[in-house]
Amino acid sequence: MDVEFTQEELDAIALDRETVLAGIRASDPKVEQGVIAQSLANYSDGLVSDTEYGNYASSEISEMLDRAWKAKLKAYAVHNLPAFLFQAAVQLECIGQNDRAIRTYQLFLDAQRGFRPDKIDQLCLSQMGEKFLDPQRMIKLARERIELLTH
Repeated sequence: MDVEFTQEELDAIALDRETVLAGIRASDPKVEQGVIAQSLANYSDGLVSDTEYGNYASSEISEMLDRAWKAKLKAYAVHNLPAFLFQAAVQLECIGQNDRAIRTYQLFLDAQRGFRPDKIDQLCLSQMGEKFLDPQRMIKLARERIELLTH
């Protein structure tokens, strides 16, 4: 796994890792990767939430949202769960990076093709929310977003 993390991302991973792994004795490296990826996703979601409820200058908000989608892509790089790509595309769309969002939605569709979640994937998906447990719904949403952004 060759992904470089910022210090903030490392801190978020360490905090979640201790909490999650305290109750799990796992030797499967995919468990560790799932924890790291979910920690990055949580960190990303926290950045987005902070921009919505915090009192930040627009330049700070742009920088935080830029860090957020990059963390989501790192989550996917660590643990190839297509839902991370979908979430990154949504974040890109929210900051007006529509061309990147379209490409990332397409990456999601490509990654989702043939994807069969295992137990660790299911755990991550359930933490993301109910809609992520329905792959057909997510595919439909991604196609709708691509269609909307290209017209």
